[in-house]
Amino acid sequence: MRSLLSRLYWYVLWQFPSRNFIIPTSLFCICFNIYSRKYIKSSSVTINSRHGIICISELLSNGLKLKVFIHDKLRARAANYFKGIHHRALEIAQIYGLDNLNYDETASFVDCGANLGDLLQYFVVKSIPITYLAFEPGPFEYISLINTADYYSSLLHRDNIIIENYALGNRNKTSSLYYVPAEADSSLLATCHQHSTVAIEQVRLDSHFTKYLDCSDSLILKVEAEGFEPEVLYGSRNILSNCTYILVDMGPERGLTQQCTLSVVINYLYFHHFRMTLFTFPPRIVGIFEKMRQDV
Repeated sequence: MRSLLSRLYWYVLWQFPSRNFIIPTSLFCICFNIYSRKYIKSSSVTINSRHGIICISELLSNGLKLKVFIHDKLRARAANYFKGIHHRALEIAQIYGLDNLNYDETASFVDCGANLGDLLQYFVVKSIPITYLAFEPGPFEYISLINTADYYSSLLHRDNIIIENYALGNRNKTSSLYYVPAEADSSLLATCHQHSTVAIEQVRLDSHFTKYLDCSDSLILKVEAEGFEPEVLYGSRNILSNCTYILVDMGPERGLTQQCTLSVVINYLYFHHFRMTLFTFPPRIVGIFEKMRQDV
């Protein structure tokens, strides 16, 4: 009986939303609460019905209350938080090697492809008041992320959490985003997944940099652009000298043929004096690049 109920909860929480079956939000939340009890006792789901936003919260032992907001259209992604927001944050941070980096709190973190803000959660959990600048082109993801950022800005009295609804690339122009919210595979390149098309502003990071940060700032740049990573790096060329570390997802996601961007990224960054110091795989193919010291 318990196994049957567990399977029912799983279908309500994951299979039905990913296949576009419409489940009442209240039922979805009840099932999430029951299913998540398998992993952690402090998770709960509440609904802001006025805005169609799901809020998952987790109370840590130190009294800090974590929250992640998820647009109802992205509800299948709630499955990432069955073990808690804290667990998810540490999991993603490990993929990008954040615990292996040597930086101070005056650095700025640029999150290209921020999704729901799991790396923001990491800095909150670790009590690191680093400047966090996120670029997220997906409209539902952006709405979710801006709610999470507003919560932490108010809770922690911080004014250095910045969220922008742009797609980073190598040009400043209006582009088409091939939007696949159900799969979290949206890209400026045509994709093999079924998608809708959304107009989005593509911007070069190096031409918008001073809008947000000081020219002398030390940067950690994380790039996850569903195969568009080379173009993001090309559009960051003039500020690469500011970067201490560059973290890049180089997996097989580029275009219709789902090519890997590993060789292009490694060669480009080596040319600009970065060496790969860490490689994580699986579940993703991620390279952690550090600026090479230049002999004077």
